[in-house]
Amino acid sequence: MTSLFVEIYSEEIPSQFQGVLADAFESNIKRNLVEKGLSHEQGITFSTPRRIGINLTGIPAKSQSTIIEKRGPRKGAPDKAIEGFAKSNNVPKENLEIKPTPKGEFYFFSSRVEGIATRTLLPNIITNSLSEINLPKSMRWGSGRTKWIRPIRSLIGIFETSNGAEYIPFDYAEISSGQFTYGHRYMNPGPIKVNSFDSYETSLRNAHVLIYPHERKQIILESIEVKCTEQDLEPQIDEDLIDEIVGLVEWPVVLIGDVEKKYHDLPSPVLYTTMKKHQRFISARNKNGKISHFIIVANMETPDKGKTILSGNHRVLSSRLADAQFFLDQDFKFYSQSGLKGALIKLSKISYFKGLGSQSQRVERITALANELANLRCFNVDPGWLSQAATYSKFDLVSETVNELPELQGIMGRYFASRENLPECVSKSLEEHYYPTSQEGQLPVEDVGIVVSLADKINHLVGFSLIGAAPSGLGDPNAVRRATIGIIRIIVEYHLRGIGLKELIEFSMTSHLEQMELKLPTHASFNDSKETIYHFILSRFKNYLKQQFNYDTDIINACLAGNSNGDLNLMCEHIKVLDKFLHSPEGKDLLHIHRRITQLLYSSEAKALITELPSLDEELLEQGPEQELYWAFQRAIKDLADHSCCSPDELEFESILKSLTRLRQSIDSYFDNVIVFANSPKVKKNRLALLSQIIEPLNQQVDISLVTQKI
Repeated sequence: MTSLFVEIYSEEIPSQFQGVLADAFESNIKRNLVEKGLSHEQGITFSTPRRIGINLTGIPAKSQSTIIEKRGPRKGAPDKAIEGFAKSNNVPKENLEIKPTPKGEFYFFSSRVEGIATRTLLPNIITNSLSEINLPKSMRWGSGRTKWIRPIRSLIGIFETSNGAEYIPFDYAEISSGQFTYGHRYMNPGPIKVNSFDSYETSLRNAHVLIYPHERKQIILESIEVKCTEQDLEPQIDEDLIDEIVGLVEWPVVLIGDVEKKYHDLPSPVLYTTMKKHQRFISARNKNGKISHFIIVANMETPDKGKTILSGNHRVLSSRLADAQFFLDQDFKFYSQSGLKGALIKLSKISYFKGLGSQSQRVERITALANELANLRCFNVDPGWLSQAATYSKFDLVSETVNELPELQGIMGRYFASRENLPECVSKSLEEHYYPTSQEGQLPVEDVGIVVSLADKINHLVGFSLIGAAPSGLGDPNAVRRATIGIIRIIVEYHLRGIGLKELIEFSMTSHLEQMELKLPTHASFNDSKETIYHFILSRFKNYLKQQFNYDTDIINACLAGNSNGDLNLMCEHIKVLDKFLHSPEGKDLLHIHRRITQLLYSSEAKALITELPSLDEELLEQGPEQELYWAFQRAIKDLADHSCCSPDELEFESILKSLTRLRQSIDSYFDNVIVFANSPKVKKNRLALLSQIIEPLNQQVDISLVTQKI
């Protein structure tokens, strides 16, 4: 089987970028192969701290032959034109073919271009594939101008066929490809000659390098399980941390050390976070539930079975934990003397963000917005508890522990609040209101935490938008997109009805403008700024709906356009109903009815009259199809009213769709037999009024024209 093997060997690549680079390289190589007429079957990528690479199989020995066809003059054209076309292609006139086309018969010249040997195409394919990678970070070294994520030390390219293996000569970053790779930096640092991918994989394994991340991860997890079982410990496995560690080692060796007993009583989050963030250690609990041990993954075997490595890491960890103990003691001292109210006073001296005042002013805005949210029917919270939760939501930002470990924001707030005997729901909210902390992260659970979380995130979005710090590119330095996704997920996943985001945005904007005396940009009005913020949410909402449910874009746009106050949950319900309805037989009737009515109502003649339509006059209705349509519509409205009095919004919307589709026969008969633009102005306006009334219940919910215009 033919295959292409490429390795890029470099200085240590940051863990989080290894897989990204390998995947991008694979994607580029496959695309460039196809563009050169070369097929492939499957590819295997690999990465370690010092190398990325790919082995791609099923590549043919040469590219596909192609037929190039050129069209010349039309049949019957002057002889000079035909002869000129033949001469330009270096063939006699008799070699031209006449072929039919949609525009008539034309002369054609066809020539066959033979395939090119793959080995001659591969150097450019590999070089282009490397240069086309969009590097997350990059650097230059030496006198070269080519960038890579870390300095490249060697390159290998091998093309294997049934006739044997060939080294592919290519250059990148002023380095020429060769025949050698290198083993483990400390255990087997010497050069290793590579003849094939199989020999490469075997030789590196013998040189203490495991090239596949999934294999290193499996070894780490299995070794942790075995060693912890032997010592009756429970490891605190964090998948993100494990994945990071996998990218730090080429030959993983798991070691377990003791945490000094005097630190066992530190709060678990402090112990866990200190180990994870400062040392990349995995925590382990003893049978009493205390974090009593740390797990490290070394990158090498040592003659003393890792004792020296453990000893050094033990000293470093003890110093870190001594610092954590000191900061925690300082916090205990402060809260015992000043209490939580003292923390609120200190908040006034801490800046939130330039242009957005202090953390104390931020809390005031969050509290006001939380109280506004609590008035909505979808929440049932105790006003006193909510006020406490919002007021103390950021008090732990004055904590020395949080200042040292910002990842503990909210977690320490809950811990300190519990020590101060605040109600459990209030204490929990101090941690939960930060949720979700990532796109797929956990949501707040308690109602109090949900309300404060929404208030915090809306305040954050509005504030940064007003000072022009909302993200415009791919980055999100102020976590505005993350806050927006949090708003969307909380509302949609908890089915929170009746939350009008436009009103809440307006409330928050007013709070900012009054409290901070902010001034809007000279070119923007209050309403323009409100709409900009609202549409920022909608753009994230559309992406969320596409990713989570794969709804059609036109259906999403139709339902978003029909909602005037920004009720995301109602939009989501409408999208679900409309998507299902349009994929049913009734959906065709709905689109047909809407198209027939709106094509007439949106005509230039109708638009001139429709702004001054009178109330419908039954006396002007003509007997036959017109009266039949009117009474069919009245029955539909009555049925809808009877049905909706006890139905949620989703059923109301579905009822509107079904009621309208039942009118298809009456509407078709009406259009086939009634002249809407009658000679009598009164009759004409009356008929337009009837059609407007029929379509109005649907137009109040969605803009179906955004669907029908593409069908």
